[in-house]
Formats: sequence, structure tokens, C-alpha cells
Amino acid sequence: MDIKALKSQLEITHIAEQLGIRVGKNDKSLCPFHDDKSPSLQFSRDKQIATCFSSNCNAGTMDVVELVKRKENWDLPQTLKWLEEQAGIYPSKQAEVKSEIKKEVSAQVATEITESERIEILSQLFQLFERSFIASSTAKSYAESRNIDPSSISIGYNTGNFHQSIYLKEDRETMLKKYIALGLLSTGHIGYKAFGKGCLVFPLKNENGQIVSLYFRETDPNKSTKHYYLKNRQGLYPGYPKKDTQTLILTESIIDTITLHQNYSSCHSLT
Repeated sequence: MDIKALKSQLEITHIAEQLGIRVGKNDKSLCPFHDDKSPSLQFSRDKQIATCFSSNCNAGTMDVVELVKRKENWDLPQTLKWLEEQAGIYPSKQAEVKSEIKKEVSAQVATEITESERIEILSQLFQLFERSFIASSTAKSYAESRNIDPSSISIGYNTGNFHQSIYLKEDRETMLKKYIALGLLSTGHIGYKAFGKGCLVFPLKNENGQIVSLYFRETDPNKSTKHYYLKNRQGLYPGYPKKDTQTLILTESIIDTITLHQNYSSCHSLT
């Protein structure tokens, strides 16, 4: 795939957030290329460029390729390889490499996850998703478009990079295997592919109120599939009804439940 075709599958503000650049109000952010006190890096979603307007910076105007290249101090091949991963593009490899990957995946999927491990992993991971939501203008804009009030519910956002910042007790290799076993990751020809990337995330809970699964809602209007659940789905949203509940309202999707709850909870008792 040529560079022009690759760039057509990327959104520069989303890539900026993947790089740790927080894009805020009016699509501006602190410029990472100089000591910026007030946001001077301006993003244009229409032109898919970023320009630093500070006289103290020589970054100038950058497309998504140049932005990643400068921010990570990578050469062009390394930059394009990373961007292909973000776009979900994995160049073909020789049959021998494919065979080795297949064996690796089989070994990783064989990892067994206990119920307590499942709850611990998903609970800690959802905390990371919650922080990502706060930092993502894309996620907050989509939530606003659906009239979702983030202050009244538990909501997260999956940037697709959670496996690159593993902070749990166990070593990275063991944790990656558990992520794969839970369906959170799959192995491509280059690195790992995150399940539910670019989606809002909502917790599904058991009778004890513990997170046992996750629901992902697509934020990209151009994608046909909108709803994603982890394999071996279990749990309910927002949780199991109380024992004295007399009326239950079932909705088509979790996002509909949120809308219903937030619009009518003031005049109805919803569980």
C-alpha cells in the first residue's frame, strides 16, 4: 500500500492521541516539539494536518506521517510500519513466518484464565479505558453526539494501545497471553491487534457487581459493525436487577440502555 492510500485510512487527531498528544478544545494541543505553555499546535481534520504556530518552534506543518516520524524520532520505514498497525493493515509474510505465528497464537490461546483472574484483569483494564476516555476528544465528542453524560455512568475508550502499557503484577509475556485468551488481543503478521479499537467501552457485571466482560461501541460512522462483545460474553449492564424489582425494560443494545436511563431516571425507577 502506498503512503497516500495509507493516510486515507488514518485520522490525524486519533493518531496524535495514540502518541500521547492530547487534542483539546478547537482541535488544539500543547506542541510536543518545544516548551509550549499554551496550546500552539493546531489540527485540521479537513486537511489532515497539524501546524505549530509558535515562533519558538520549527515543526511547521506536518501530515500524519511526518507527525509520527518527528514525535517518535523514527525513520520512514519504521513510521509507516507503525501506522499500518494503527490502520489494521498487516503486509503478507512468507508461509514459514505465518506458520510460526499460528503456532504462537495457539500456544497463547491455550492459556487458561480463572474467574478471579478474569475479574482482576478486566477491572484494572477498565480503569485504563476510563483514563483514556478523559484524554480523548474523539471519545467525548461521540458520547456528546449520543447525549451521553459521562459524569453519571462508567465509560471508557479503547485507543488500542492498552497492551503497550501493561502495569499489572505479572510479566509482559504472561499478560499478553491472558489478553489473547480473553479475546482482547489477536496476533497479526506484525505485532498485536487490539479488539474493539476506537470504541467506547462499558463494563458488564456479575451478581456481585464485579466486571466480568466488556461491551465495545464503535465511534467511527463509516464502519458497518457497531457492537462488539468479548468472547464468552457474560454479565449484565448496568448490573443485575435488585431482588425486589418488579419491572424490567429490555433494550436492543447497551447504548440504548444508557440513553433510556439518563433520559428517564429522573421520573422513573430504572434498574
